[in-house]
Amino acid sequence: MEGVTLGTLRDLRRAHRALDRSLVLHPRYAEALAAKGALLYYSPRFAGGDVVGGERLIRRALAIDPDNPARLVLVELLIYRRAVDEARREAVRSLAVVHASADPFVRAGARALLDHMCAREWPREVDEILREDC
Repeated sequence: MEGVTLGTLRDLRRAHRALDRSLVLHPRYAEALAAKGALLYYSPRFAGGDVVGGERLIRRALAIDPDNPARLVLVELLIYRRAVDEARREAVRSLAVVHASADPFVRAGARALLDHMCAREWPREVDEILREDC
């Protein structure tokens, strides 16, 4: 709500460094890969954001843990890239995993991301992907 401030930039750099350290210690840690990928996708370019790098890391995380809820971030990223058919396939798979999860943190995180995605304006074909869960 306060926008990008010096404090926000400092926090982003700190998050990048912490995730990088985690990945040095455990390069196949799916949660850290997914978090770093999401951070790269959501960060502004001037603050280290990198959509392509974020997608690569999220896909690596999903190769290790196919049921990782970060698949929803991949769905949003694919929609952003206008890869609607792939986004639709990933959304179906992701939502099935989230609905089947007994983990309240997974369900709450997925709900928050879906709410974020549903609040955005998308082309009609993308709205069809999310309509049922918005």
